[in-house]
Amino acid sequence: MNPKRYTECSETKNIDGLNFRHFAGNEDYQLMLDLYNATKETNGIDWTSTLKDMKNDEKWRKHYDINKQLLFVEMNEKPIGYFQYNWFEEDEGEMIHSVGGTLLEDYFNTGIPEVMLSFAERKLKEMTENIPAKKEKLFSVWRMHSAENQVEFFKANDYQPVRYFFEMLRPIDKPLDKHPLPEGLEIREVKPEHYRKIWEAEHEAFRDHWGYSEPTEDQYEAWLTDRLFQPKLWKVAWEGDEICGMVGNFLDEKN
Repeated sequence: MNPKRYTECSETKNIDGLNFRHFAGNEDYQLMLDLYNATKETNGIDWTSTLKDMKNDEKWRKHYDINKQLLFVEMNEKPIGYFQYNWFEEDEGEMIHSVGGTLLEDYFNTGIPEVMLSFAERKLKEMTENIPAKKEKLFSVWRMHSAENQVEFFKANDYQPVRYFFEMLRPIDKPLDKHPLPEGLEIREVKPEHYRKIWEAEHEAFRDHWGYSEPTEDQYEAWLTDRLFQPKLWKVAWEGDEICGMVGNFLDEKN
């Protein structure tokens, strides 16, 4: 564990005992996981994360340095939450300033969420003030609809819902209908030499999707090392040397 490094910022000075400290090394991944688990119900999340997930997560973020842009929130030296911030540019042209994190429920109505958000927004503005954008520069957060207090908090700070996503369930023992492939297509066993082509085909298919941003090599490496990377379960349709479609099945034994 590296020595603790605390931020010097005006935002924390109005709340006695409040400090933001930087990532201090490998042991902090476990602290992040502990705080994530302690706030899952409050955040409306039923997804189980692991230590490997926490370590892999940073690779998915663009323009992100975990040593600078991950902050642990401490009250009288007790960790009570964390937040991170980064930015990326969508292919459509908007520059998105992304803010994420979590906080123990007991500290919601203390002014601390406002301080966390204000700090992240200010830092993101500083990071991109000299970078021209094709269109607007926007702040973005993701929250579960069931986390009503948090949704209302962001609305009160000028955030508005712009997109909803839905999770759908299907009984696993329900029979599957037969859908034969069109002539000329075939399902093949996925081999390591196919990984790059599958990755590229997936992103080509989603290029027109809302919010799409060109992936980085770090994100490709994150995909390859993800806990749910299970190519033996995938179904990939080929026509000759071209990929026509795929279903990326996985089995999450932690949930």
